[in-house]
Amino acid sequence: MAGGIQPSLRRAIRLLVLVAAAGAGASLPSDARAQSPSAGSFAWTVKPPPGELSLRSDSAIDIGIAVQGVPATDVRVMQTALIEQSTKVPLPGNWSLCRTHQGQCDTKIDLGAHSANRLWLRPTDRTSIIGKYTGTVTIGASEKPDGEPFNLDRLRNDA
Repeated sequence: MAGGIQPSLRRAIRLLVLVAAAGAGASLPSDARAQSPSAGSFAWTVKPPPGELSLRSDSAIDIGIAVQGVPATDVRVMQTALIEQSTKVPLPGNWSLCRTHQGQCDTKIDLGAHSANRLWLRPTDRTSIIGKYTGTVTIGASEKPDGEPFNLDRLRNDA
């Protein structure tokens, strides 16, 4: 017991100091990152476009996804709950998450660690989108099996 503190307590104090410093914006030394309790945990931010959207027959909804330290694999649309505002009828059909706003969608989307990504939410049946819709879309990945919901406000198609 050098200096009156047991070695295991000294390591715990060092880890707490390093985690507190990282939370305050300081960068951690590489050996401290490996010991950090948050090392290896999945985190991402899913951002829908702001404001009212007008969806035409050849358009898609761009979604921003920022992935932190762990890659996101098998990124997909898990659920949509969009309701037409005058009839209160759910939007029929399915949605796909794609790398491009037109053309064929990828069957599997993986996003790298420490990346900012732009993906496109596209309806599989465009003829059914007539009216004004609001609701929730949930995007998921293997690392986030419950998904990340976001509100999609004022989606409209006046066909």
